Amino acid sequence: MLRCGCGLTGRRPWDRVKIIDSVPFHRRKFLAMLERLPQSVNGHRRSTAECLPEMMVAFHQGETLQRIADRFGCAQSSVRNAILRERARIIVDTWKIRYIDHAAFTKRNARKTILAPPPENPRKESPQPPPPGLPPYLASLYQVPLLTQEQERHLFLQYNFLKFLAAGALSELDRTRPDSKILNELESLRADADSTRNTIIKANLRLVVSVMKKLRPVDELEEAISDGNQTLLRAIEGFDVSRGNKFSTYATYAIQMNEWGGYGKRTRDAMRFQSNADSVFASEGVLSEKDPLAFRERRMQASGAQVAALLQSGVLNGRERAILISRFGLSEGSEPQTLKETGQKFGITKERVRQIQGKALGKLRTLVADKKMPLAADDVV
Repeated sequence: MLRCGCGLTGRRPWDRVKIIDSVPFHRRKFLAMLERLPQSVNGHRRSTAECLPEMMVAFHQGETLQRIADRFGCAQSSVRNAILRERARIIVDTWKIRYIDHAAFTKRNARKTILAPPPENPRKESPQPPPPGLPPYLASLYQVPLLTQEQERHLFLQYNFLKFLAAGALSELDRTRPDSKILNELESLRADADSTRNTIIKANLRLVVSVMKKLRPVDELEEAISDGNQTLLRAIEGFDVSRGNKFSTYATYAIQMNEWGGYGKRTRDAMRFQSNADSVFASEGVLSEKDPLAFRERRMQASGAQVAALLQSGVLNGRERAILISRFGLSEGSEPQTLKETGQKFGITKERVRQIQGKALGKLRTLVADKKMPLAADDVV
């Protein structure tokens, strides 16, 4: 038989298990080191940091640390520390924990009561039929049952309590030497919080469809629903159940305010837009309502003129007109401002801004109704 430099006879690979016990310790150590050489690319030995993305994939697929260490030729302790630091980095960098505090969070039995399943709906309601003409995706939203006020309150308390617990755990996390128990708790809390949030979202997606159908024309419904969904996500993060309001009321108001605030910007953008195709159509005398771009451009120009006419109609005083212009960004080159920003501008509280805004919009609605003014744009407030 052939003999190698280590004094081992050349046998089949599967006979190595029988050989290893018969060789000296230093030779066994040498063979173990050969098995754990780092993977290389074009002859370059990769560091643990370079292998880390593949290590994380293997870890999430359930491989043991020892198996990962053997595959990448690293010490098990190095693999463990690298994976712990990467898990800590992902938590810290990607989860900005903000929660609405509640007195129930500090009670002795908070975990047991708040993290319990939500109460069942005493009324077994059958799914509502969707409105006619909706695409299949939007129609499927009506198969998700609506939440009762008790279920809604429980889920929002649960969602914020999970983030409250996560904030406490995160404050104890040492990013340079993270503890696996704290990381496991944080990842579990994040998964539970995401699950609770998704339950709230699914139960309220049809609300977005219902509100946007009243604020935008049919040809803009898909884009409008996408905008409304983003507002819904922000509303979920800011809703405080301790105030006693229903979330549907809060979310509807948030969606409407965001839509009305963006109306002025959409109008200005549409008025500035002039495509080459429009110029060609106009020069050839074929600019008509059959051309959707031209028709939309003319409609938005007319709506901008009507908004200006309403503001100058005389039913509003100077302060009301200025607040509407500030809130909805109706002047050239300006952007919509929040209640707080508008209040600071005029030296009043944001609640007073809300009152003046509501009164001014009421006056304009009455003017439109009394004079039976036809509105050029379907999404005029």
